[in-house]
Amino acid sequence: MNLRYFITIQGSPVYADIGPYIAICVNDAKAKVNSIHRGPEAAKILNKHGKHTQEQLYRGWIDRRPGFAPANQPGYSTHELRSDGTAYPQVKPAALLPWWAQGFDVNDSDVRNVIEQAAKHGWHLWQPYPGGSEFHHLNFKVQPKRPRLGSPLWLRMCRIRATYPRS
Repeated sequence: MNLRYFITIQGSPVYADIGPYIAICVNDAKAKVNSIHRGPEAAKILNKHGKHTQEQLYRGWIDRRPGFAPANQPGYSTHELRSDGTAYPQVKPAALLPWWAQGFDVNDSDVRNVIEQAAKHGWHLWQPYPGGSEFHHLNFKVQPKRPRLGSPLWLRMCRIRATYPRS
């Protein structure tokens, strides 16, 4: 898939190829999205919504600025579609991940429901870091099945791409 423009889900940019999958999971779960794509190419959108790139988060942590928690070094985060060596251990750290491996964060209290909603569509979401401060982080374990052309799920995905704010 190659839809290299962003849509915005609850103030978080995400590429339009994986965005509808994430939107459907979080919408069905009535979940709160905290962060999706944090690459440098999304800086304008993130900053407009009071959010940060991976670089900004990392610098905030390194500089010990108030409100900044430990963050992966830029280029080593699934939020940037880059391997951190843990979520997808078969992919060399810093290597580019496939379109569907986009990391995203939801509220801790929403994690189980988001995973369950994904499973209802045959998609396998998982927590690569199930404990501690990264409990909220989710990734697709494998490429999610594309819905059948013309199916209600396919139509939902088309509607999301057409109606969500585009950047």
